[in-house]
Amino acid sequence: MTIKLIAIDIDGTLINSHHELTERTKEAITKAKEQGIKIVVATGRPYPGVANILKELGLEDKGDYVITYNGSLVQECDTKKAIVSHGLSYDNFIEIEALSRQLGSHLHSIDRENIYTANHHISPYTIHEASLTGMPLHYRAVDQMTADMEIVKMMMIDEPTILDEVISKLPSWFTDKYTTTKSAPFYLEVLNKQANKGIAVKELADYLGIKQEETMAIGDNENDLEMVEYAGMGVAMANAVPKLKAAANYETLSNDEDGVNTSFTPGNLMLITDQINFTGTNPLIGENDENLGPRFPDMSEPYDIEYGKVARKVAADLKITLQQGVYMGFTGPTYETPAEVRMARVMGADAVGMSTVPEVIVARHMGMRVLGITCVTNLAAGMQANLNHAEVVETTERVKADFKMLIKQTLKNI
Repeated sequence: MTIKLIAIDIDGTLINSHHELTERTKEAITKAKEQGIKIVVATGRPYPGVANILKELGLEDKGDYVITYNGSLVQECDTKKAIVSHGLSYDNFIEIEALSRQLGSHLHSIDRENIYTANHHISPYTIHEASLTGMPLHYRAVDQMTADMEIVKMMMIDEPTILDEVISKLPSWFTDKYTTTKSAPFYLEVLNKQANKGIAVKELADYLGIKQEETMAIGDNENDLEMVEYAGMGVAMANAVPKLKAAANYETLSNDEDGVNTSFTPGNLMLITDQINFTGTNPLIGENDENLGPRFPDMSEPYDIEYGKVARKVAADLKITLQQGVYMGFTGPTYETPAEVRMARVMGADAVGMSTVPEVIVARHMGMRVLGITCVTNLAAGMQANLNHAEVVETTERVKADFKMLIKQTLKNI
């Protein structure tokens, strides 16, 4: 099934530990959007805290959407209009604030533009949240909060050991009434019961007419759990918490290894844009036949750029997901080790295999123009529980209809 919507968490997933979007990740997002895939940033942050990231990724156009406040809001990126909204009432605020004081936790409340706290000794984590999101922070006593304020979410915040103790004491009526999710060791988010990332992804998918099996979700923390469980393809980062890894279908690399860019899944088709010969040999070794080609053929463009453009257009017209990347050839017949896969990533590979590379070298030696499309049949070692040939065969059977259609239509247009 073709993936039509990908929901991606920000912190610990989309950005690295230095809070940066890498060029590799940005390129992957851009290519996916160009193929017609809805890229939806799904975050616990409010809109002001994600605006710069959306701009950097080119996700501010009409038809782009963002999930904010851990699923409390689903908004159009160009107008900021909410198409889904699950906030908290004034009575909810009073109830949550009272319990927070009773249990001894710091607390702040957030509407669409501001952060409020009634704590005289403002938590450094509240200040951190204000800095992270770029939202103004205000001290407001409880009796200064009014019923007309549109609170979207509240957060119990404290030192991890204190917060864990508070969480252990939350009464069952409270967790039954509200969605509670831990988005960081020092953050417990309290939301409307209808608010979580999973419900938000479902509501957006329904709004867009996208089936559950056509969705993918990528995350790292407990607040990503519901969307990873809901998605047709749930992906956990290597740096994800154990609970999320257990729920995911697949595990990708960490956020410091451009894990989002490796979120190709079995059944994806990949347009090969370049290759790395790691077979340890070369089919042109030996005496050269000048009738076939030169002694030292040029390999600066192993895969024809114009042919690639045709394939991408055909894939878009057919609504077939076509990833792009560099193919690295190994000799086999064993699958690669986790260390070899990490090496391949460092060297710039997006997919590895045991064929293609020698054939392309020979074809280019003869002056042939080459179009390369490969099927991602399984995730590499260290990215799933085990590797086996039966899965490869099953995956190729599943996608062969799309693959054949793509090849046939591409050949007609070349």
